[in-house]
Amino acid sequence: RGLWPVRPVISGSRASLPRPGPLTRLLVASGLVIASADRSTAQDVAGVVIRSDSTPVAGVFVQLHRISESAGSVSDSTRTDEAGGFAFRPTEESDPSVVFLPSARHDGILYWGSPVHGGSVETDPEVQYLTVYDTVAVSEPIPDQVVAMRHVVITPTGSGLQVEEVLDLPGRGDRTLVTVEDGPPLWSGNLSADAHGVLPAAGGVSPEALDLSNETVAYTGVLPPSGVRLAVSYFVPSHTYVLELGHLTRRMDVLVTDVTGLEVDAAGITEVPSGEAVTVPVRRFAGSDLSPGYRVELRASIDEPGRTVAWVWFAIALLLAMGALVSVRVNRRA
Repeated sequence: RGLWPVRPVISGSRASLPRPGPLTRLLVASGLVIASADRSTAQDVAGVVIRSDSTPVAGVFVQLHRISESAGSVSDSTRTDEAGGFAFRPTEESDPSVVFLPSARHDGILYWGSPVHGGSVETDPEVQYLTVYDTVAVSEPIPDQVVAMRHVVITPTGSGLQVEEVLDLPGRGDRTLVTVEDGPPLWSGNLSADAHGVLPAAGGVSPEALDLSNETVAYTGVLPPSGVRLAVSYFVPSHTYVLELGHLTRRMDVLVTDVTGLEVDAAGITEVPSGEAVTVPVRRFAGSDLSPGYRVELRASIDEPGRTVAWVWFAIALLLAMGALVSVRVNRRA
């Protein structure tokens, strides 16, 4: 019900195994998939399903998912024993990109374990612990839900601002919250004023968990103790980003792509060094512990050299034309 199965992420009761492409690419980018033609014996997958207090959970339905770059399927299933344990022995794999991913369904929610390489030669695998939580149905929005981190990337263009936002919502205690059927969203928040074409972006919950409209984003899904990440993109047809926060925001980080002719004025956030981890030219602004109702305004415009040069050449051409016209008239009089 809304999240890609990458640990420690949870998906809802009606979610199916997502498309393997994005997941596999994420695993490859994270170094979890190791391409090696010499590895062809699948590693055993073993683990224990526990609660947040480390108590083992017996009788939990566990599945083993086989995921490659082109397909995903359930390869085996079992139930945990009295000690919460489970074990799988996958078939041999010649494809080094294959990973196996265990999942446990508890209280209507699907929880995911750690990926295991399909091409590993290890026969004594490390036991992984898959934590599950009790579920609480929520019939109204969470009133005091904070935003742990709000990342904003702004790319100025000649006609406005292209904006990408990532919002991290922390979990609530040791239970998973889930929206009741046809109920209101768990959380909703503001986007920049005059936001147009709001779309889900890569790196966050799946699109079906988001309710998007111009200037707002709402999340309808599950909120595990580990939290969730929302990601959206949109366009502001002006050069001013204006945001009035609806929730306490622990930290806000705004990156403005530094292009030729960039001019930036900001209010409500302070310019800080971009840091060594940022390898592209940006201007960085940040703020902490921003209260509901706090207003952030940032104007980022560019003086496009091409446009300026074009006008210069147009003016020169106009002057030359006028000069030629005057010369013709003078010659005719002569």
